[in-house]
Parts: sequence; C-alpha cells; structure tokens
Amino acid sequence: MTNNFQKTTFALALAMMSLTACKDKVIVPDSKTGVNSGATTVTGTTTLSGDAAVNNWIYDQMKINYYWTDKMPKKDPLALNQKPDTYFDTVLFEKGTTDRFSWIEESAEELKNSFQGISKSYGYKFTAFSVKDSDRIILAVRYAVKGGPADKVGLKRGDIISKIDGQVLTTANWVKLAYPDVPSTVKVGLANFANSVVTDTDKSYQIVSEEVTEDPILLTKIITKGSRKIGYLVYNQYINTADTKLRAIFGDFKAQGINELILDLRYNGGGYVSSAKTLSSLIGKGIDETKNFAVYEYNATIDASNKKQYGANYNLLKFSKEANNIGANLSRVFVLTSTGTASASEMTINGLRPYMPVIIVGDNTYGKNVGSYTIEDTQTPKRWNWGLQPITFRTSNSNGESDYGTKDGFAPSYRLKDNKLPFTALGDEKEALLALTLDVISGITVSARRAYEEEKGLEIVREPTQKNPTRFGMFVEQRK
Repeated sequence: MTNNFQKTTFALALAMMSLTACKDKVIVPDSKTGVNSGATTVTGTTTLSGDAAVNNWIYDQMKINYYWTDKMPKKDPLALNQKPDTYFDTVLFEKGTTDRFSWIEESAEELKNSFQGISKSYGYKFTAFSVKDSDRIILAVRYAVKGGPADKVGLKRGDIISKIDGQVLTTANWVKLAYPDVPSTVKVGLANFANSVVTDTDKSYQIVSEEVTEDPILLTKIITKGSRKIGYLVYNQYINTADTKLRAIFGDFKAQGINELILDLRYNGGGYVSSAKTLSSLIGKGIDETKNFAVYEYNATIDASNKKQYGANYNLLKFSKEANNIGANLSRVFVLTSTGTASASEMTINGLRPYMPVIIVGDNTYGKNVGSYTIEDTQTPKRWNWGLQPITFRTSNSNGESDYGTKDGFAPSYRLKDNKLPFTALGDEKEALLALTLDVISGITVSARRAYEEEKGLEIVREPTQKNPTRFGMFVEQRK
C-alpha cells in the first residue's frame, strides 16, 4: 500500500527488532542448502548455528508479526534443529484448519517474484479434474501465457492433458508430475474427453521452462446487448505493475459509456492489497478517498504500537480517487468466480458490497479473509535466504463484515461450475459463465434461460494441492 498504513507496520518492525521489513533490493538466492547454512546467532548465553539459528529467527519473527501470536507454543530449544520448513509448521496455530495459509520458501527472492507474476514455469495454467469411476486425472488448460513456452509450441485453452512425460496422470502421481520441484523440460500428451471417457491421442507438446512474466490482464472487451453496453475484464492476479494499464482500460470503458461491468476473477488467486484497492476504486459507486475500502486487524502488540504512533484510525484503508471511476454509470457489478477465486479477489467483492450490489456468477470462492507480508533476513550480509509469508492481518469491509473466511467462501447468486469441456474461448459469448451472466443482464427469466449443463463425469480437484498449497490465495501487503 502507499499510505500511512504501509508505513505503520514497517516502522513497528524497525522499532521492535529491525528484522521484518521487506526491502526493494534484489536478494540473490543461494543453493537450496544455502551458503549461509553455517551462520550463527546468539540467543541469551547460547550460540546457535545452522538450522537452529534459522529456526530461532523464525520463531522470533513469528512472535512479533503472526496474527495468532498469542496461540503460538512456547519456544522449545530442543525443537530448533529441525529443517526450517518443518519447524515453521510446528509454530502455526491449528495448521490446515484455522491457519490454512501461512507458508515459508527457501528463497525470499522467488517468493517476492511470484507476487509480480514472475516465475520459472512452462507458461500454462490449468484446472485439474478427477474422472468419475476412475483414478485418472486430466488437466484442462485454462490459458497459455502469451509469449510463454507453452504458447510458443501451440498449447492453448481447451487442450486436455492426460499424460506428462509418458505417464498417465492419476490421483497418486499428478501433483508430482504437474508441479515439479525444478521445472525444466516436459512432454505433455493430449486427450479428448466425451461421455465421461478419456481418449488419449498421439498429439503431444515438448515444452521447455523459462522465466515467465505474466500479464495479469488476460482479456478486455465491450459487449452490446440492446441498451446494455457491457465492459468485460478477465483479471488473473493483483499485481501493482498492472495498475496503470487497469486505469487506461477503465478510461476506455468510461469513454465508451458502459453501463454494466463483468469482472472475471475465476482464475484470480489474489495478490497485492494496493492493487485490489485500485481496481475497486475504479468500480465503486459513490466512493471517494474519504470512504473506507477495508479495515485491518493485527495482533494486539502491533495494534497497540500502531495506535500509539499513528492514532486510532491507522487501520482504515480508504479508496483512492480515480479519474476513470465508472461507478456513476453502474447500478451493480457482476463477478465471475470459481473455487480458485481467492484472497484479494474476495477482498474486492467484500469491499464493494457496502456501496453497490455485487452479483456473483459461478462457484463458491476460496474463503480467505486474512493476509500477510513477506519477512526476510535484513542483516548484511544475509545469514540465510528463507522468506516467511505468515498470516499477519485480517480484513473486514466498511460495515465490519468478514464472514467469508471459511472453506465455503462467498456463495454465488447464480451457481455454475466452470467444468464444461472443452473450455470455450474466454470472451466468447457462448462461454458458459459469460453466457449465463449475459442472460441475467438481458433479463431472461430463470424459466426461459438456456440450460447450462455441467459436466457430470468430472469433479474439479479443489486447488491447491501442490507442494506449497497455502501459496494459493495470495493476499499480501506491499511493504517498502
């Protein structure tokens, strides 16, 4: 964020131990074991080294910053010799139930890059499906990142992957094959799916991974239906570098006089709070920089310190003033969702609700009303390269509402699973979720509405199931 609230937590961290600030300088990662693995630290009269030193730092950082700091176990010196990622899990509060989201990475640089859409990958995103009465898994390609490795060889939305490196995907092996520890080269085999049956084909693609920077704005267009001029935006990650482009898009929407908006967040797992504020400030009706977009709640120690330094209202996040705001022309906003719609996406839904009807079309969202900031070692030279992403705050909207923080998330107004294969091109008016939304906008009654059939032979595998599942649903505070 770019206001006093951003400065708040940074100042507190400096005051308390000068260890938690996330700086802008590039961090060069060491090997997985780390050239700093022998670094030492002194605690009390005991000198710690290796993993014990890292884990002692992890505990101290969590005790300061963790939202559930009062629920953490006492520091156990005998437990400090575990691997840092294993130790990190031991200090979390009700991991997997209450805290479903905190995680740790061996490289703080890779962690921060992921929030900017930068990663080494094959450049395609997919939805995993389990096939009824079978142990088979198929991956339906949502889209290939423009200019990325998959796009270069011809992989596209709607393709169905049934094999990776010659191995048929099953419930037992698909996670390891689809999410390799170190992406390099992969051969994906394609299949057809019809009548609940997977039919493998001879077609395949050899894809070489590379560093990919994804443009989070996948598609934008204007659709006219009678008197309704509809802006349609597919937005896949809240990245602050995309804010300028978002403002230009809404400037065009405003110039074109759109009076309906469809915000497609079905593949958006979250991102920066600052970008959620920007997008919401371009949409909200009757809002300005005096209105609350969100209210933050930190642990008691941080809250008390910040109130003392910045006043009682330090935790109020206001909308920004946006010249291209289109709220005056809207009576409502439609949001397309899936179980992958998470975190900052849900914050947009929640933050707009006090100001205008938000109509959800699709499936239940992921259910993440908490967020985090990145914590890394700030000593020079660095003692270790671990990056922590613990839950550090909870948000509500201006009405104090934050009731979507469960595995059920937000329930849709019009329910339709995004599982009809093959996927139709995004933006095509026949694409299921968009077609249903256009019918609602056009006033077609439920009884007269076209039947939107879901695929009965498939079940969406609720993501994430990869190595670091909590990485899904990114909801981060940018700290400078």
